[in-house]
Amino acid sequence: MLGSASAEGAAADLVAGWVYGRSVARWVALPVADYGGWRVDTGSPAEVCRYIFADPTPDVAALARAIT
Repeated sequence: MLGSASAEGAAADLVAGWVYGRSVARWVALPVADYGGWRVDTGSPAEVCRYIFADPTPDVAALARAIT
C-alpha cells in the first residue's frame, strides 16, 4: 500500500486505499506522500492538486502556511 510519512494505523491504511482507488477511478495521477499525507496532482483547470490527510496533524497547518 502507499503508506504515509506520519499517519499510522488502520485509519491511515483505509485512507491510503481510498485515495489510491479515487485516483484510479478518476484517471488522475497516483497519490504521493507529501506533508504527512498524500497529494494527488489532478491537473484540472479548477484544481492543480488535492491534499488528503488521515489525521489532523501539525503538517496540515504547515501546508496551509506554505500555500497561502
